[in-house]
Amino acid sequence: MPDVRQRAGNAVATGQSGTVKVVLDAPTQPGNTVVVIAAGTRDGWLPWPMVLNASGFSSAVDRVEDELAVVVWYQANAPAMSQVSVSTLTGRAFQVQVLELTGLAQSAVLDKVAVGGDNDDYKAGSSTPRSGSTGNTSQADEFVLGIVANRYSSGQSGFTGGLVRLSDTVTPDRSSEDDYKRCRLTVHAQVTNQVGSWSIGAQLPTKRDWIAAVLTFKGGTIGPARMTSVDQAPVLTTSGGSGDLTVFGPLVSTGQPDVFAATGGTGRMGPFELQLRLGGWDGFTIGEGADVRVNRVEGLSGWEMRVSDGDLSRGDGSSRGIDLQSPRQVVIEMNFDDVDHAALEDVTQQLLRALRPQKTEDWDLLFRLPGMPLRILRCRPIKVGNDITAEQLLRRDLTAALRAADPRIYSARERSIPVPVTPAGQTVVDVASVPNIGNAPAWPLIRITNNDVVPVTRVQVVNPSSGSAFEVATVIPPGSQLTGDMLAYVTQSSGNVVSLDEQPKYGAWVPPREPLSIAPDPYAPNGVNAVWCRTTPEGADVLVALEYRDTWSG
Repeated sequence: MPDVRQRAGNAVATGQSGTVKVVLDAPTQPGNTVVVIAAGTRDGWLPWPMVLNASGFSSAVDRVEDELAVVVWYQANAPAMSQVSVSTLTGRAFQVQVLELTGLAQSAVLDKVAVGGDNDDYKAGSSTPRSGSTGNTSQADEFVLGIVANRYSSGQSGFTGGLVRLSDTVTPDRSSEDDYKRCRLTVHAQVTNQVGSWSIGAQLPTKRDWIAAVLTFKGGTIGPARMTSVDQAPVLTTSGGSGDLTVFGPLVSTGQPDVFAATGGTGRMGPFELQLRLGGWDGFTIGEGADVRVNRVEGLSGWEMRVSDGDLSRGDGSSRGIDLQSPRQVVIEMNFDDVDHAALEDVTQQLLRALRPQKTEDWDLLFRLPGMPLRILRCRPIKVGNDITAEQLLRRDLTAALRAADPRIYSARERSIPVPVTPAGQTVVDVASVPNIGNAPAWPLIRITNNDVVPVTRVQVVNPSSGSAFEVATVIPPGSQLTGDMLAYVTQSSGNVVSLDEQPKYGAWVPPREPLSIAPDPYAPNGVNAVWCRTTPEGADVLVALEYRDTWSG
């Protein structure tokens, strides 16, 4: 099924360099499709060439409306790449967005394109951007990409077409810039499961230069919700390492060899939509297509806040307190209607073992909701229905309650992002792009490994995007590793917050000891944080890595 593996962006402002370089969070995977979107404004007398500094790409959209331009390039079956740059002679705002798409056809991937545009100088002008219709797509499983850009920063809203907004960026992102020099770019997407026609529209407050476009890309690498094959080669083969296989629907095959063949590796298969897995990756699966069906789930999305407003204020209302998220309680109503009597006892015992009491430890509840990635909630069973009535025995149902002291929801996939150490004597720090696609701060495990031949006495890891930092002052001998567990600090869980070679070292954490966090959008543009690191001695050979999961409030 088509999907966005990663996306990143960058921009320059008026008077800056005419080249925008976008550094990806991780190198793209060979065989995926890479799409590059460039949009910007210009001085009226400057020409408009936009040059993509990479080979193998084809142009899908190249549209100019007076002082606004949008260009879209794409490359199917692209080789691995870690950065993309675009150059132009523009004298004003200029930005680039890069998307890596999976599950698309390996050739002839572009299916339909519809582009519309208008301006307020040489044409009648309008305030309603419209791309026009693509016409019916060629196949059911396609990736639809929608783009709307205009030559101002505000008022781009009221989107139509049924696409999901991925990003909404303005460049340059500073209020001191004249608004007519700025450019707003909104990127939308949708994965289809049936043939149809697509378009995108928006509403502007006044007549402006605008460009709207819709592109559809054919799926083909993995397919939609079901796999059927005769004499199919293994989907994934590896020697050593690890791999995850996420299934979006039942697998059906004739003469199908191993879906995952490995030597010395590991593989995990996650639940698909509307399924829950109790007890982590090796737990018991319930829900759609399983022996135990789910009638209702309450508390698995959204959130509830605990307020501390004071009632004794000086005037009307109350004095503002601090709002904190309440613990999460999930209630699951299940039944065994589709289980025959011969298997009912075995299935019931499996379910009760999965819901056994946990005195001190939480386990992972894995689940996937429509339109969201595979995620986990760390919780424990606190009640299993004990009513025995004639109606209950007839319906063969069961209700269980789970409690999560930590109400946050995490991505099932853990990220590990290396942070470069700024070399000695360099005044400008080297930064790493650290993404968080959720809507709540992520709290990483910070690993600092000294690969140098001399001891390191101080390490400073700073995230200006979230206004947080982690600094330690202690002797880290050559070959030793220091860890800082920010999640353990925030959730007050067991284990050492700061340790050196697995020995407690909390005192090495330099006050005020505020935990480092990875901010989501909009606190970090597109959810991408710029993190840097310095050491004492400067430029030491130290490996710094942030291990964390994308985090949601609900």
